[in-house]
Amino acid sequence: MFDLVITSMATAIAIFSLSLLLKQNTSSAIVPFSTIMICLTILSLGPAVFALLPSFEQLYIALLPTIFFVFLPSVWLYQQTLMSSDPWHWNKSTIKHLISVPFAMGLSLLLCTMPSESFQQMLYAEEMVSQPVA
Repeated sequence: MFDLVITSMATAIAIFSLSLLLKQNTSSAIVPFSTIMICLTILSLGPAVFALLPSFEQLYIALLPTIFFVFLPSVWLYQQTLMSSDPWHWNKSTIKHLISVPFAMGLSLLLCTMPSESFQQMLYAEEMVSQPVA
């Protein structure tokens, strides 16, 4: 129960921050910072998904690789916007930090389309399986 209280508070703070951030469209750091906030919001929803929406567990877990592979470059890009003397904008050198995102999206797609029995066996089974689930 305490996890759900913390989750709801973190999600509410993140959504409120995003709504305020998107209203003031003056900084060049808005894109990386809003991406960070969206990733953290999705990550903070974990306990709520597991406790209240168990049918969405596989979808949530499937989203995690993409979230983490987008989160870390966004932190780096946000740091670059804060440290640059010129207004920040996208260019080829910033795009290279997101090269791994399509691979993470592919992994997420594979996890999402995996049969439920195989997914449950892969993550929650305690005994070793000698034959794969067909």
